[in-house]
Amino acid sequence: MQMPSEAEAKAVEDAQWDAQDALARALSYLYRSSDKPVRAIAFEAGISPSYAYRLMTGERHPSWEAVRTFTLACGNDPDDLVDLWNAADGRPAPAAAVDYHLALAQFRSALRGLHLAEARPDPARLTSELPGASNNDARVVQTLLTAQRTTPAETLSWPVTAALTAALRGSQNRISQYWQTLRDTAPRPQPRIFTQAFG
Repeated sequence: MQMPSEAEAKAVEDAQWDAQDALARALSYLYRSSDKPVRAIAFEAGISPSYAYRLMTGERHPSWEAVRTFTLACGNDPDDLVDLWNAADGRPAPAAAVDYHLALAQFRSALRGLHLAEARPDPARLTSELPGASNNDARVVQTLLTAQRTTPAETLSWPVTAALTAALRGSQNRISQYWQTLRDTAPRPQPRIFTQAFG
């Protein structure tokens, strides 16, 4: 039996990845973790309670404004839902960023959205189960998923990033675009010049 090529495997994996379902699961988790009644969240978000329920079950594809206000009403950062919403809306990953900080923000946001969709599993346990992850990889992943400020993430290898994406049931094809852009825009270390060499 001939094994599928990497491109064919990614195509199958992407076909199985349901972005609409992932978005609904993320919104449902935000609601459950908010400790607010759905009526209060719906009121703050400017939507009806029945519409809020449909968002959380994936029966309706919401506008970005509905996702943004729902997320804010739950006390969370809407940026973490941007990539999930784009994917659920059938939009490709954005064109490659030319700025490192933007690339880092996009990479972080995409991973945090997947983390939300999986009900925010404990990052320490998550990283301990990633094959080949070093202590530095674990620190970077945990910071990406939990902290407001992110340590340089371009040190993450693709195998570790792919394993993390698989653990979070995300699209490796989509995340690989963010990962590659992050690597391409990362600052290059400047060569050290030793003044003693000039006498």
